[in-house]
Amino acid sequence: MTCENTWSLDISIEGINIYHKTRCRFLMSRFGITLDKENRSEPLYEQIRRQISQFIKTKRLQPGERMPTIAALVREWNVDFSTIKSAFDLLETEGLLELEPRKGARVKNTFQKTYNLLYVRLGLDAYVLDISDGAESYCTETNQAWHCIDTRIDYDKYLQTISHPPKDTDGMLILPLESPECKQAVRKVIDNGIRVIFLDHVLDGISASSVAADNFAGGYRATQHLAETHHLPVFYAGQVDTSSTARDRVKGWAVAMGKHYYNKSDDYIIPISQSDADAQTYKDPLKHPKATANQFFDTQQQEKYCILASDDHVSHAFYLAAQERGLEVGKNVFIMGFNDLPLCRKLEPSLSSVSLPRKEIGYEGAKLLHEELLGKSRTIVNRILPIELKLRQSSLGL
Repeated sequence: MTCENTWSLDISIEGINIYHKTRCRFLMSRFGITLDKENRSEPLYEQIRRQISQFIKTKRLQPGERMPTIAALVREWNVDFSTIKSAFDLLETEGLLELEPRKGARVKNTFQKTYNLLYVRLGLDAYVLDISDGAESYCTETNQAWHCIDTRIDYDKYLQTISHPPKDTDGMLILPLESPECKQAVRKVIDNGIRVIFLDHVLDGISASSVAADNFAGGYRATQHLAETHHLPVFYAGQVDTSSTARDRVKGWAVAMGKHYYNKSDDYIIPISQSDADAQTYKDPLKHPKATANQFFDTQQQEKYCILASDDHVSHAFYLAAQERGLEVGKNVFIMGFNDLPLCRKLEPSLSSVSLPRKEIGYEGAKLLHEELLGKSRTIVNRILPIELKLRQSSLGL
């Protein structure tokens, strides 16, 4: 029995080898691929890329047609593996070949289905608008149908839109809120077969890919900058455990505080309770932070302060509270915010902030969603994009 199976396997392998050998000679003879190995002005990989590219563009190689394996071409053409791999990689970048793991390369079908991508927007500020612009840019470049539904800071409408998207929706981009109702709505839409990508937040326990800024690095580097510049502990003011974004920022802050031997970091947390699901948070973003800032300065009386705020609106609230008490931002109160909104450059003195790649988050989110719909990405992916510190007078000093 074993001998029969081995014999059958040998025949199968020999058949495969004959196929690839035939295909190699087919490319060499029928299409006239010639490799000038003495030509130093054009590398071999470029000669291969150029000639195969021409065959594809003139339809001599048809869409969907399987290429010989790289190993077979190496033997037939007597060139290095890396030479052919480089040519194939370039052809894939040009959109002419599709490289499939364990299957090799095939001529790409240039006809692609147009997908309907939906972005559900809750808030109304530069943050969500920039993310929207980034996602729309990707869809314009790739001819995908782009739809944005603005729920007008209406939490119930936001949940309703997620639960019941338009019937032709193929995939959704969502800035999720960490609430039981939002989790239930997202689970429902995923169960209905619609792909979901989370933007800048994730929801634990839900299998969906995400694209976010490196909020941990933002919290760490901002805290390190303040502590090293002014040799003071850094207070963290803002939301602490309301979202994955807030938790990552707090973790980064805490690690940097520990590095500077401020180990009792809990003593330096200024929690601000405000819900993203509350319309009042968007209509009056200073209300809760201003009350907290007033209380902080009244109870924590010291010569100088370093404060990392969870967002730029919280920073603004501490500006106002400090000025009402005769304190000067950039002189005895040093502040950094998050998001780098246009507000930062209008405040006096200008506000340092952690700049998030908002448009890139939207662009990469739409790209990842498109890749999942095309079947190119079959696993959960959590992409992290780099942040940048925008240092201005509020943290550097006047």
